[in-house]
Amino acid sequence: MHVFDNAGHNFDPLIKACGSPGKALQAVTEQAAKNFSPAVSTLPGTSIPAAYPVMVNGIEVFVKGVQVNGVFKLGTAYIP
Repeated sequence: MHVFDNAGHNFDPLIKACGSPGKALQAVTEQAAKNFSPAVSTLPGTSIPAAYPVMVNGIEVFVKGVQVNGVFKLGTAYIP
């Protein structure tokens, strides 16, 4: 996923905490899916995805994604 190749996403602390980019991606996706709801994941009154915060290994990560047929799909993630 491009978020790990882009220094602007600030994932170094999360990768270190999780042990690898793959484990970090899995942890972010699991927490994003667990916390997904249309009320927090879309701009008010629209279906446009909005970033929402999730905690992963004590690090706040902002995520955007959608749910398709009950399955969460991560769009992007970053650490401010």
